[in-house]
Amino acid sequence: MKRRVTVFLGFFMTMVFALSSPVFAGEKVLPLGLHAPMSGPAASWGLNLMRGAELRAEEINNAGGVKVGADIYKIKIIGYDNNYTASGGTTAANKLVYEDKVKYIVSIGKDEMKQTKPTAKSLGYEVVAEEYYNRGTTDFFPLLTKIMAEKPDMIDIDAAPMGEGGLIWKQLYELGFRGVKLWLTGSNAAALVKIAGKEASEEVVMSLEGDYDGVYATATQKKASKKFREKHGEPMNFITGAAYDAVWFLEQAITKAKSLDTTKVRNTMEKMKFKSLAGEAVMGGEKTYGIKHQFLYPVVITAVKDGKSTPVARLKPLEIQ
Repeated sequence: MKRRVTVFLGFFMTMVFALSSPVFAGEKVLPLGLHAPMSGPAASWGLNLMRGAELRAEEINNAGGVKVGADIYKIKIIGYDNNYTASGGTTAANKLVYEDKVKYIVSIGKDEMKQTKPTAKSLGYEVVAEEYYNRGTTDFFPLLTKIMAEKPDMIDIDAAPMGEGGLIWKQLYELGFRGVKLWLTGSNAAALVKIAGKEASEEVVMSLEGDYDGVYATATQKKASKKFREKHGEPMNFITGAAYDAVWFLEQAITKAKSLDTTKVRNTMEKMKFKSLAGEAVMGGEKTYGIKHQFLYPVVITAVKDGKSTPVARLKPLEIQ
């Protein structure tokens, strides 16, 4: 008998972000465009992305810059707040491309639902509801009451940002939900407990909290997290790490291609293996998205236990096993 278990609630958003990095007169400059929600309920995403990318850009510049054939370029990050809206994202991207003349925009994001639903079904789960809400919602009770009527055994709130996700778990707990709790983009157990409370947060399983200082952390992750903690007073998480890696991946591809030509760099990216904080990385995703443009590398799954983030497992994509 099929398990009547999975509810998906949330929406897809593209995560990209920003501010600016210093360069000096007379240096050759490689501008990288970024835009992200730097205000509103997903502001923590933008802040984490900004910090991660700026850390790697700073390291590259301090080490001399990006080698492009015989030339050396310093990275300058140019970014805008996209206000956590589609129109804001369009405006930011247009400014980066047409006004700032950037060739590369570092972006982090994908259509999670396109992968999650078929994966759940392949594992024998029955998807009993798929619901969406408007950005900025604070009262989720009407929507959650509708979901609870389907008697789900498991709920995944997918790409809900921290501010809204915390409220969803809090209100689900108040409605009596005690099943399996998944949060694909959950990234901060401490913030979740602060919003939802310890009881409502217990056993929430997350994939973006990361483990940059613990048992599953690589030596590279620990080194970067130490530097990040010294700079910002807190450990790295997957979002800061992903932004750090995105800048690092681009540096590696440009260096290997010996060119800033976007076509050459793209073609190089599709064929090469990358170094990342988590270990080896490759590009994939063609089966799901029709194009081989998703960076794949190991992730650590965590769960909230007794109000704290606890590493559960380190998973590697099939493409790099």
